[in-house]
Amino acid sequence: MLVVSPQSRRQGIGRKLVDFALDLARTDGCQTVLLDILAPANVSDPRREALKKWYSSLGFEFVKNRDFLEFHPAAKEHLIITDVTYSLFAKKL
Repeated sequence: MLVVSPQSRRQGIGRKLVDFALDLARTDGCQTVLLDILAPANVSDPRREALKKWYSSLGFEFVKNRDFLEFHPAAKEHLIITDVTYSLFAKKL
């Protein structure tokens, strides 16, 4: 998970974090990097939409939306109080 605190945003830190992660992936011989953006299902979240646009500007392409509970069914009982969707993005290296 990559996160930049609100008071430190818009200073290029997020891009440096992503670039560092991509460089590590290249060094390890990865050909494609996948990322998921987790968001409440059926609810518009402007912050998540902005994040999707930001990753797209870094060369990530939207692949598909996935149901979070399909991959983590135990979360329904323990963690998740609402339906959640993963937006899957990919970038070829």
